[in-house]
Amino acid sequence: MIENKNTSIIKLSINQPYRRTIMGLGEIYEITSVEKQKKILQRKFMKGIMFLSAKRNYQGRVNFNELKKEARREGFKILASGFVDSPLWPSRPRVDKKSPLLRYPWLVILAKMFFNLLVFLEFIWRGEKISHMIYVFGKK
Repeated sequence: MIENKNTSIIKLSINQPYRRTIMGLGEIYEITSVEKQKKILQRKFMKGIMFLSAKRNYQGRVNFNELKKEARREGFKILASGFVDSPLWPSRPRVDKKSPLLRYPWLVILAKMFFNLLVFLEFIWRGEKISHMIYVFGKK
């Protein structure tokens, strides 16, 4: 996984796991959602690179056009793009400290099971208004 520090674009091979610092349950949902989308792309295309970025206009984040432009600039042919990480709650990036809920391992396990169900149904509500991240998938 390669992260561009200037623009917060994450460049991820669909054959490697998506890792990020877990500050709360939202990051667990994000990982579950990205991993599910990677499996879908992997079944369809076998290999390639996924470019990810937060959808909201936080500092350094990019929009769809900029993400596609970055993928093309690096020599990738874009095969798919869309939204990922689409929970039913609004985005609230946590920057200072970890959620106190992470102290309870049983709660994290229950959350993972519940999030797997939500991610399975995510296609029903996934879209520009709800999704927290955008992705572009391409091959050289």
